[in-house]
Amino acid sequence: MADNPNKKGDSFQDADLLIFEGVDKHSSKSVHSLLRRLLAEALNIEEQLIQLEHPVDLSRGDFALTNALTNAKVEQTNPRELALKYAQVIENDEGLKNIIEKTEVAGPGFLNIFLRKDFLCKYVLKASRDQNFAENDLFSGKSILFEYAHPNPFKAFHIGHLRNIILGESLIRLLENLGATVKRVNYQGDVGMHIAKNLWALRKVNEKDFPEGTDERVKLLGKTYVEGATAFTESEQAKAEITEINKLIYSKEDPSINKLWETGKKWSLDKFAEIYERLYSTFERQYMESETLPYIDTLIDKALDEGILKRSQGAIVFAGEKFGLDTRVFLNSEGLPTYE
Repeated sequence: MADNPNKKGDSFQDADLLIFEGVDKHSSKSVHSLLRRLLAEALNIEEQLIQLEHPVDLSRGDFALTNALTNAKVEQTNPRELALKYAQVIENDEGLKNIIEKTEVAGPGFLNIFLRKDFLCKYVLKASRDQNFAENDLFSGKSILFEYAHPNPFKAFHIGHLRNIILGESLIRLLENLGATVKRVNYQGDVGMHIAKNLWALRKVNEKDFPEGTDERVKLLGKTYVEGATAFTESEQAKAEITEINKLIYSKEDPSINKLWETGKKWSLDKFAEIYERLYSTFERQYMESETLPYIDTLIDKALDEGILKRSQGAIVFAGEKFGLDTRVFLNSEGLPTYE
């Protein structure tokens, strides 16, 4: 392996030049491309002939150089000995020292390459400050509907919702950076027994005593939910009353329940909006479960006609056993839709 007169490895002594943007391994700015070029210069092999792979087991390195397996015959040596020679050259190369921590020869002649942590950290930090890092048009022209968040009004926003939003935001921003048009939507359960339990207790609070601040309002909703949920399990009278309130939520026949429902829902959504703002999340549309109610009868009738759903003990269910699933209740014996 003769010295390469065109070698420019020492130019990478400058820490700023260790940072290369891009995700495409064929890009002149990618880590893959940089490593290929420096290896080609150090080993005096044409760049397009450098064979770099990612090990399946990451404990074996960030890249694996396989040229020793293919070049051993030409060099009139065995692949493992050639890989050891490559490792020695890499160890003594000034340019590669700045990005490679160590090499290990494995198997018949694989040369596993471990990148320096400080190099990778600088690369990642640079990327984190660049809003257009790895931007490309892989999904250009595609429109994606992305549903996430899902906190329910009248109940506490918890760490599971936070995880959902962070994961959703991360994926959405990746998709947008790949050229996709992403429509952000949120689906929330604003009807059901959890709300009936809350309203059962909330209606006992004098409207004049309703708190003013958003935080205090959601604290009150948390308190009334616990009170209603506890009463539902401990008192048959409370259970009957809550069941009746649940029917009124769906039928909208009681103006006082309707008003309380609207009030509590607004309190919850106001608090959720504050959280979304802190997380830099926005939605094109926030769908509410109550919006689906006008379509329920038609869709369930159609599903019954097609044999997808069936009647069972006064309820309408999906018999999932033959599909390896549990039976799911879509309309309970009270004629009300369930969370399914």
